[in-house]
Amino acid sequence: NFITNTPKSLLILINIAAIIVSFASASQLSETRFSDYKAPGEQIAQVTHGSADIIQFGMLDTGIYNVTKKQPSIYYYQLNNIPVSKLPGLYQEPLNAIESQKSEYIVTTKPMHKLFEKSFKHYRFVKEIKNTPIQSERYLIYQRK
Repeated sequence: NFITNTPKSLLILINIAAIIVSFASASQLSETRFSDYKAPGEQIAQVTHGSADIIQFGMLDTGIYNVTKKQPSIYYYQLNNIPVSKLPGLYQEPLNAIESQKSEYIVTTKPMHKLFEKSFKHYRFVKEIKNTPIQSERYLIYQRK
């Protein structure tokens, strides 16, 4: 048997080498995987040229207001886990702002856009952001026409 016939010092060296190789490959993987990553707020700020005149509709906060260091233009600027029946303004305020063209940009998700497509008639599609915290989700950016 290899293990019983091999000196302990050689087994220790093999274990140390295996640990070093695993750390080196993990480090290389993380550098490759995350070096080009930009948070959604940063990606949105690039597309919108740093404008905070943005409504995030039907989604969690992307960090855009932290990136631009500006305040949201409406009170309900993000989706919370509260049923609409308990807090109607959660959807109504952003929809009113969108329909009255209060904001230069809208950021939303595909499901939300499909549900409220008629409200987006004064906006044109600009870009889809695929690199989001929930990989199956895509952010859509619209600009006022």
